[in-house]
Amino acid sequence: MNLAEVLLNNVRRYPEKLALICGDIRLTYQAFNERCNRLSHLLGTLRISKEDHVALLSKNCHRHFELFFAAAKTGTVFIPLNYRLSPRELIYILNDSESRALFFTKEYLPVVEIVKKELRGVNQYVCMDGRMDGMPSYEELLTRVNPSEPDTTSIDEDDLVTIFYTSGTTGYPKGTMISHRNRMVDMIHQVLDYEYIEPEDIHLNIGPLYHIGALCQSHGHLYRGCTVVVLNEFDPKKIFELIEKEKVNTFWAAPTMIQMLIDYPEAKNYDLSSIKTITYAGSSMPFELLKRAIEFFGGNKLTQPYGMTETGPQITHLGKKDHVLQGSEKQMKRLRSAGKESQNVHVRIVDHEDRNLPFGQIGEIIVKSKAVTNGYWKKPEETKKALAGGWFHTGDMGYMDEDRYVYIVDRKKDMIISGGENIYSAEVENVLYMHPAILEAAVIGVPQEKWVETVKAVVVLKPGARATEEDIIDFCKRNLASYKKPTSVEFIHELPKTPSGKVLKWKLRELYGKP
Repeated sequence: MNLAEVLLNNVRRYPEKLALICGDIRLTYQAFNERCNRLSHLLGTLRISKEDHVALLSKNCHRHFELFFAAAKTGTVFIPLNYRLSPRELIYILNDSESRALFFTKEYLPVVEIVKKELRGVNQYVCMDGRMDGMPSYEELLTRVNPSEPDTTSIDEDDLVTIFYTSGTTGYPKGTMISHRNRMVDMIHQVLDYEYIEPEDIHLNIGPLYHIGALCQSHGHLYRGCTVVVLNEFDPKKIFELIEKEKVNTFWAAPTMIQMLIDYPEAKNYDLSSIKTITYAGSSMPFELLKRAIEFFGGNKLTQPYGMTETGPQITHLGKKDHVLQGSEKQMKRLRSAGKESQNVHVRIVDHEDRNLPFGQIGEIIVKSKAVTNGYWKKPEETKKALAGGWFHTGDMGYMDEDRYVYIVDRKKDMIISGGENIYSAEVENVLYMHPAILEAAVIGVPQEKWVETVKAVVVLKPGARATEEDIIDFCKRNLASYKKPTSVEFIHELPKTPSGKVLKWKLRELYGKP
């Protein structure tokens, strides 16, 4: 289960078939594989070897896939960076991950210049679409190495292939370790669950590739031998143009993205008849929005996986046949579920002592499969807790019906999902406590029509201190990715707490959780 085999299998079967389309770039499987080989050899010339870590700071492009598969062929570990993070956050991840090389696109050169002063391990910088300090460009460097297949015999299926950093409940990102086997097994899950993925399909990648949902969907289609069209960032007009031009069959989107697509004023002017599958994930889909999406795109097209970075990501799958607007009471109820277990994935609903609960009873969702992570990078205690008893503990609360459909009734503790992005309150609270005027702070999510949920800060100022809502929001924006900043601030005299001093988040939601 070496990921190099994914490309080699398709080179053998479809050498002249398009693998990637990115703007004016159109790469066949043969050409794509050769570029990955060249980049793999280039890593060697940069003294990047097996088990070293390389990071990428870039919006979506074909080079993202090149670096991922080149790293896989070399045995190095790929670290995709969220380009929306602040310099402070990027410094933490690059140092924590022990990255030795940073690949980036020229639009992020100013950010690289800021962070490089505080990076402990990075000693190689490569600008992928331009020049830096007189160095040869990425394309020039590739021409200097040969396109032959690298030796992958030393790469084991349990070797790490990537580390995805997710927001941590302690306020610091956690690196989820993903092996070759984890990634391959999830690709197989997709092909088995999504029976309708055909080698002839054209998949449009519109989600950010630092997000496991967008990446795994594209990987699944590459595994099947499909063509993947890469869009650098979400833009409804460009999406509709690409669907019409390239005759796109499938795409993945967060519910917020789907809402923005169907609300786009010119949407009905495009030919969308080629679309046969739309996968939505990242947060729950409000029923009214789901109904509108089915009516807009047509029936028998929508499908929903439920999962998370640590689980590969796929845990359950709600297929096309369950997306009906008219049916029995049971069928209509299933629209609010997350579907049934994916192939070769075992789900249990348990109590606080990990004892199985009967159908219909709410408990924690725990998961076991070969796609589940082996743990968090350099965090043994959190790994032990998450994988207690050999099962991954999601922290999500839900129940399973007698037909094994899983219903999620609450999200991870204190997590806010805004526009499909996970935001942990502790992460925002850590920054709020850095503000000189703030004595205490707590963060909750409040409903918001466009983004589903947005961040609200509830703060207590120090005696005699002054700060406005704008001051606090601007402070957070300087120290966090913009989408994590509070959009509103509530000033109160005292946070509600338990006798032991724990903040009562449920009370804050009750008092201030209205839109």
